[in-house]
Amino acid sequence: MNESGIARVFVTDSPERTLELGRAIGSALTGGVCVALIGRLGAGKTWLTKGIALGNGLEEASDVTSPTFTLINEYKGSLHLYHIDAYRLDNPAQLASLGLDEMFDHGNAVVLEWADRVESLWPDDTIRIEIEPTSENKRRFFCCATNSIAQAVLGAIEWLDSPSD
Repeated sequence: MNESGIARVFVTDSPERTLELGRAIGSALTGGVCVALIGRLGAGKTWLTKGIALGNGLEEASDVTSPTFTLINEYKGSLHLYHIDAYRLDNPAQLASLGLDEMFDHGNAVVLEWADRVESLWPDDTIRIEIEPTSENKRRFFCCATNSIAQAVLGAIEWLDSPSD
């Protein structure tokens, strides 16, 4: 493991471009990796997750919904993708009791919204993505990974900030 890790910054200027960034992440995703999403309400966490699911082989973005009330949604693609929302949890133990360790199995991938609320549960193979809205539609995605597997995934993401770049 490289303790210093790697970091990348991506920029999108519309929900559709956020979806495309998610698709690029989902295409690079490997089993056993957690994508930890951090950002305020309306930052674009679910839009990014829709794209990740599409990049992982899900056919319709409309099949991806926020699991705010169900806590966990599952999507089948190249990998079994768990989409978890920690917003309504009182403490990390609530999520741990739902079998989170099994969800981090190497044949699965996990997208965790409001991940900062359960940071103590993140596996080593985590890509941390902080989403910063800079205008109504523009988003900046600060991504970092310290473990070698998560670093490889983050490094494999093919992305241009704008189609003309």
